[in-house]
Amino acid sequence: MLYLLLLFRKLRKMKKANLLFVFIMFRCFVCNSQIVLNEAFTNSWSPSGSGWLIQNNSSPIGTGTWFQGAATTFSAYSGGPNDYYACNYTSQGNTVGGISNFLITPTLSLVNGAILKFATRTATATNIYPDRMQVLMSQSSGTGAINSGTTSVGTFTTLLADINSSLTTTGYPLVWTVYTQTITGITGTVTGRFAFRYFVEDGGINGNNSNFIGIDEVTYTLPCATPTIVINPASANICSGNTATLFGSGATTYTWSTGATTPSIVVFPTASTVYSLTGSSTPGCNITKTVAVTVTLTPNVAISNVTTCAGTSVILSASGATSYSWNTGATTAAISNTGTPATYTVTGNNGICVNTKTVSVSVGSNLSVGLVGSTSSVCAGSSVTLTASGPATSYSWLPSGSGASNVISPTTGVTYTVTGLNGSCFGTNTIAITVNALPIVSVTLSSGTNTICSNQGTITTTASGALTYTWSPFISNNSIVTVTTPSLAGTYSLGVKGTDSQGCSNNYSVSLHVVFCSGVEENVFWDKNLKAYPNPFNERITISGISGLVEIMDVHGQIQISLTVKEFHIINTSCLPSGVYFLRFKDYSAERIVTKKIVKE
Repeated sequence: MLYLLLLFRKLRKMKKANLLFVFIMFRCFVCNSQIVLNEAFTNSWSPSGSGWLIQNNSSPIGTGTWFQGAATTFSAYSGGPNDYYACNYTSQGNTVGGISNFLITPTLSLVNGAILKFATRTATATNIYPDRMQVLMSQSSGTGAINSGTTSVGTFTTLLADINSSLTTTGYPLVWTVYTQTITGITGTVTGRFAFRYFVEDGGINGNNSNFIGIDEVTYTLPCATPTIVINPASANICSGNTATLFGSGATTYTWSTGATTPSIVVFPTASTVYSLTGSSTPGCNITKTVAVTVTLTPNVAISNVTTCAGTSVILSASGATSYSWNTGATTAAISNTGTPATYTVTGNNGICVNTKTVSVSVGSNLSVGLVGSTSSVCAGSSVTLTASGPATSYSWLPSGSGASNVISPTTGVTYTVTGLNGSCFGTNTIAITVNALPIVSVTLSSGTNTICSNQGTITTTASGALTYTWSPFISNNSIVTVTTPSLAGTYSLGVKGTDSQGCSNNYSVSLHVVFCSGVEENVFWDKNLKAYPNPFNERITISGISGLVEIMDVHGQIQISLTVKEFHIINTSCLPSGVYFLRFKDYSAERIVTKKIVKE
């Protein structure tokens, strides 16, 4: 219905425009006071159900009155979009006249210093029709009824605010604006009411003034009777690791910065901390006090027991505090003992905080040091772990080492001495370590040489120098092993591990050079003048006594050098790697071929 009336008026006079750009002002207000009225006009709010009154004294009275706000005009100051109360030009009838429409609060206690606060605004429009609102106060405890007539205010004779009293187009805020009124002129405490009066002359549908106003967030707060709270103690000093008990008094309710709501709390700060207590005697009327708890570090006194020999002086030294006192009466950090059994008490002090430690001096005879080795007999190149034990606190070794454990790798027999220390007392012990030499393992071949032919069949290898043997790459535990000659030319490794009667082992490896020997006639020459030297050769080999083709082949039969010579020739062999080769002669005149084995070093 409200929307239809607004639309009707717009169509008749194009007077009011309801297309709004909503801009909401927000202010946070925190007061140390007692809130006795807080009305947010939540949607579907009922004035009569909340103790409020509405009285329309407009002339003539229209169909409208104070009503629930509508987001189609503008949204509420806070809460949901419709959570405000509104009044408009429909308060007056269809003829030109005055609007006087009252929205009256419930009965309240009125005192000087109390605060009435509210938010209000008007609607934006292309053509502005000025609005006006008065805020009035009545010091009467009556019902708040007002006689009829646009000028009648009844007992609401105190004008607190008159917004846009001149009815200008810019006098009423177009955005939500908060107004605050401090109550004055009250003698003692009286009972009364406040009234929000939509008061516009020449208003109504056909008037030149009046459009649409809203009111929201009406609060009324009384000044507080602030409690006087006391925190006992007013300040506290504790040592680290201790607690402090803080007592609050003078209020009805208490809230500590720790979250506790009891009058007293026990705190356990690890560092100096300031705690706050908020006390209240009346809801909303609070006061806050603070208390500082200073934490002083408890000294961590450090001192160690001492063992000494009779008659040997020792120094007992404490640390970790700023000052010290001993049961002997000394006040220094260190005291001396002449080597007699004793027990001392030292107290370290850091201002108000102390810590006490007890330390003893023990007197002993020469120390008994135990010494064992992981073995007393070792093979050359192996290690032995020597371990000392007893009441000593540190150890030193000869010829080398430190600590209770010493790992050694002797090459010959040796004796180690360990000295254990505890204060000025000491003791020694010795241990002898026997070092067994490794066996000297060797291998002989039945072929008499490491270079063998691939078609030789088998050869016999004999190991010596140890008690037992293990061969590789095949498994055998005999000293004599028969090896089948590989069919392919190449170098092969044969290894044996020999172990003697002391359990010491050593290894020996032999390389077999297998060559292709088929059809080789090493020493067959058709002319005693035919020579090839030196053999073995190195960077060159000399040929004499033949004219024809000379070829040098590797063990696989591959020709590496081929050339024609006449009587005498020096062949450069620097390109050939070390190994076994075959020198083949082809005499053109005799048409004979001779092959000779040669070796490059």
